[in-house]
Amino acid sequence: MKTTRIVFFIAAYTCLQLSTAAAQSTSALPDSLSGPVTELPQEAQCINVVKLNLSPLTKLKLEGQYERVLSKSFSIALGGRISPNHNVSYILTRNDNTRTLKTLKSYSLAITPEFRWYLSSKKPAPQGFYIAAYCRYQQSSFKGSISYDTIDSNMAYIPKQMAVKGPYSGLGFGLMIGSQWMLGKHITFDWFIAGGHYGPGKMHLEATSKALNLSLSEQESLLNNIYQIDAPLLHKITADVASDHVIINSPFPLFGLRAAGFNIGYAF
Repeated sequence: MKTTRIVFFIAAYTCLQLSTAAAQSTSALPDSLSGPVTELPQEAQCINVVKLNLSPLTKLKLEGQYERVLSKSFSIALGGRISPNHNVSYILTRNDNTRTLKTLKSYSLAITPEFRWYLSSKKPAPQGFYIAAYCRYQQSSFKGSISYDTIDSNMAYIPKQMAVKGPYSGLGFGLMIGSQWMLGKHITFDWFIAGGHYGPGKMHLEATSKALNLSLSEQESLLNNIYQIDAPLLHKITADVASDHVIINSPFPLFGLRAAGFNIGYAF
């Protein structure tokens, strides 16, 4: 209980300091940072930027970001992304001989808090080259199918399929470099040059139906198919197969790239 109070007071003190810095940045720059400059340029007085990332639109994804300037060199941002019906089968299938989990699609939502450090000595934030440290939380809903073989009385293989669905969640941490320009008084252009993130994640897939009614031989065959999945980054798969359900759990890291992102924004 004592430790919780200490953490709470530290967090409150930090938030107070950030709020004070943000308030000071809206009036005038500190002499130690601004040098002989006594007044900000008109376009630099904007401390809020709302942006739309144009790059994901080509893949029917929607991504935006809100950025808040804290001082001449620092800002914080919060981004969000929605990805409907994204095909992820290329991640989960590497071996053509493995016909399991080939048709996974996902609907995902990602939230990305970000801290930026602007390195320009001539232009205040939110302008110039920057280094960003960020984390991304992603939650997805998977839909797909499991393919497996059964053997009939004549010892012939019969291919079958089973629909599966389930959630995924992951938390990644990463770095990115970029540059932002003011195109006039209120329009901005933010270029995500290159970056990436990596972190832990967990996938859960299940198919449950009274209509399944798998025989013992079908359960054994399906279980063997699951454990023989040849997929990068899928390790320590655990599976539960019964006559009326199939459940698959596996750690699956959250990883991704942030590059060639072109953002148009409005600053105020």
